[in-house]
Amino acid sequence: MRPIALALSLTLLFGCRDGVRRPEPVGTPSTSTYALAYPHELERVSRAYEAGRLDTLQHCGDAVELLDTVKDPVDAELWESILVAAEANGASRFYAARVRENAIFGQVLREGDNEITKRTAGAAQFTAEQKGCPIGPEISGATAGTLRRVADKRIEDRLHDASDATAMMRGRQDALGKGNLAPIAKQADLIAYASFMMALELPTLAYDRDRLADESPKVKHTLDRLVVREREHQGRAGVTDADKKTSDERIRELEAAKALVVTQESQLEGAAAKVEAELRDTRENCRDILDAIRTAIAKRRPK
Repeated sequence: MRPIALALSLTLLFGCRDGVRRPEPVGTPSTSTYALAYPHELERVSRAYEAGRLDTLQHCGDAVELLDTVKDPVDAELWESILVAAEANGASRFYAARVRENAIFGQVLREGDNEITKRTAGAAQFTAEQKGCPIGPEISGATAGTLRRVADKRIEDRLHDASDATAMMRGRQDALGKGNLAPIAKQADLIAYASFMMALELPTLAYDRDRLADESPKVKHTLDRLVVREREHQGRAGVTDADKKTSDERIRELEAAKALVVTQESQLEGAAAKVEAELRDTRENCRDILDAIRTAIAKRRPK
């Protein structure tokens, strides 16, 4: 390839800026699967944003409650350093990736009314019966419960693997006090997650909600177009009653989706204008709480 052609190809591929830019997914409001899933996705993101703000404040508040569970003697300077590291970790790309991966895994594990755990328990019961050892529902229930507990523990361990705060606590039992390890570790977990929510997740959810809200007119147009297509299909010669019935069900599904989108539009009107203030208030409230925690710990340093 000629040098000029190669340079042009690279420019088209990577853009004019230095390095590789992060690719952005292409919106698909014109596809039927996306249009039908859209109102449920918008509802999920909206709920996640609202719940996330409350959850962030709750995590900060719970971290304060743990102050009194840490007993003297304790190396207050090390304790404070651990919590500072936890806050920094929460805003890191590595920690954020782990949190989001864990969330997907947890969602898959529990979706479909816990289908995975139910099938695992059913497989255990079937295997036992094949071996001539029938088991009762309490055994299969215990199998499902064990799977959930093991999964939850692995999720927790993966976060700790991405945490400098956890690393700082290893081999520091004498300095922190054996009985203090659990509450300090819990406090660090709460602060790291609150930091992640404030710095990364809440702004991302707010952006996703606004992006989805902007797609609403296109989604409604797609749903209307799909209804027209279904009615045209019903008017063709040779369409069976069974096919017409299926088409009618499809039309009802499409119209219900559009009605939900219209409702969501009115509910989200003006929401974008409030986001900046909401995020600022959440950050400031949590910041005040975290500063209060550090002040309380500082007072426990040796005079």
